[in-house]
Order: sequence, then C-alpha cells, then structure tokens
Amino acid sequence: NNIAEVEELQSDLMDEDLLEHILSLLQDPQLEVGIRYFAGGILAQLASRAKVWTLDDELRSTILEKLHESIIAWPHLEREMVSYRSFRPFCPLLQTCQPSGVQLWAVWAIHLVCSQNTSHYSSMLDKEGLTELLKALDGHPDTHSDVKRISQRIVLMVQEYQSHSEVMDD
Repeated sequence: NNIAEVEELQSDLMDEDLLEHILSLLQDPQLEVGIRYFAGGILAQLASRAKVWTLDDELRSTILEKLHESIIAWPHLEREMVSYRSFRPFCPLLQTCQPSGVQLWAVWAIHLVCSQNTSHYSSMLDKEGLTELLKALDGHPDTHSDVKRISQRIVLMVQEYQSHSEVMDD
C-alpha cells in the first residue's frame, strides 16, 4: 500500500495482471477487511493518477466502480487495523476532481482511525489541512453522497472531540 503512494514507483505497478489480482483481493468477501482495505489503497492511489495511468481505460473504470461498491459494504471495525504518522498521502485522493471510489477509500480510512483514536488524529487533520479538504468535499455539488456522509461524520467527530477537550481544559 505504501509503495503505491510513491509517484516514482507507480509506473512499476502498472501491470494489468497485478492490478487484476489486487482487484480480486478487494472484492473477495471471504478475506478480512484489512486485506481488502490495503488492496483498495493500492488501487485508489494508482487510479487517482489519471495522467500516469498507462493501462486500458476500461480497467481503470472497473477498478473505480469496484472500489466504491466494495468499500460501501465494509463493516465498521472496532479494532485498530492501521495507524498513520501523516495524512499527507491522502491529500491528492481527497481532491474534488477525484472519482468517488478514490475519495471513498480515503474518507473510510480516515474515519476508521479517527473513530478509534480521535485524540491522536484530530489535531493531525487540522495541521495537515485535511479538515478543510473534507469540508470542501462536503460542499462540492459533484461529491458522491457516500463520500459526503463520511466526510461529515469525520468533521463532526473532530469538532465534538475538540469541544469536549476545550471544556475539560477550562
């Protein structure tokens, strides 16, 4: 998943057989959500870069469609599955021009870690500008309703945490 974030390495991952295998992992309901999540991350990173996409456009369209379909069916996880030192790799995925499957993977991931450790991630979201990106997604007329719903939840969660923290500090 992290390798797919590195622009210099993305062209090495542009292999149809590899991406079709990763797509099969994303869609396999027998696999735990963690495996499907990381498969989705690879696909979201690569599909988000339309200018460097060197494979068949139909494959990219299928990936984007299946990303959205798969992610929307994932359950909310109670256990911690992943942690982030930075949300910077998410910034390109959260642009309003990105396809909904890409955006959905990013907001699902952010919501997951924020709901499990709000105290750690709320300040990171603000410092790195993600709160503003989430608000921009929510306010954009072309943003898919699934992406808007999760974006709203994240912003609300962070606001409630910060309000609660301020009350506790007083």
